[in-house]
Amino acid sequence: MSVATEFPPVVIIPERARRTDGAIRRAQSGTGRAHLWLVPVADPPNPLPSPAATPARLAESAPLSSVAPLRLTRRGTLALAVLVALAGAAVLFAAHLSAGGAASPTSTHSATVTVRAGDTLWSIARKVAPERDPRAVVDQLVSRNHLNGVTLTPGQTLRVA
Repeated sequence: MSVATEFPPVVIIPERARRTDGAIRRAQSGTGRAHLWLVPVADPPNPLPSPAATPARLAESAPLSSVAPLRLTRRGTLALAVLVALAGAAVLFAAHLSAGGAASPTSTHSATVTVRAGDTLWSIARKVAPERDPRAVVDQLVSRNHLNGVTLTPGQTLRVA
């Protein structure tokens, strides 16, 4: 788009160059044609905005309908994409820091528990992993030890890890 189509033309006619109908009639000679005079203008205004013109000045001088819409260039698109990527990385880094360390397993070797009188899978699960949900630990105990039900006998050995 060229500059000529973005800004409306500005035409200023100085007061001394304006003539009334009577002045034109007086200027007509006997030939019936009007005479034209060139009147020098001291300082013609520049219809294009100067490089120092601010957006606020442009908004004041031009009506809202003639202001060009904001356009994003390739360079601006790239800068915006980099900014969004950096913001996403910052959010992920903050989430990583707030998560803390992962809970380390209680032991690396397979531990066993001997069932005593009055023990249940639930009580053993709460003793073995107090920070975890006992339901999940009970399910692990049943699957690791190949139990058919929830009945335990005193002296029975269970693998817990």
